[in-house]
Amino acid sequence: MSGHTPGLPSHAELLAVVGDDFAASDGAGQPLELTLTACSDLRSGGGYMSFSLTLRSADAREQGIFALSHATLGDVEIFLVPSGADASGTEYTASFTSLEA
Repeated sequence: MSGHTPGLPSHAELLAVVGDDFAASDGAGQPLELTLTACSDLRSGGGYMSFSLTLRSADAREQGIFALSHATLGDVEIFLVPSGADASGTEYTASFTSLEA
């Protein structure tokens, strides 16, 4: 059980880069920088595996598909939802669910 969705980095690969920065752009092509601040534990149940990511940026954007680029992981598109904000920026969440292997 790896928690891997085809076309996306695995849970283990994402866990290894917590704290790293990602160059990103929103659906309108506007650039922003995101920092991966957390990768939840891999959960299993009911034939599914799931985990979530928390990312942070100084820039606020609406939910949508973001293109992310990382030096090690390469390029990926994920759906991000704003999940909180304070004076230092906005927090975003991405949730992943896949069938257990």
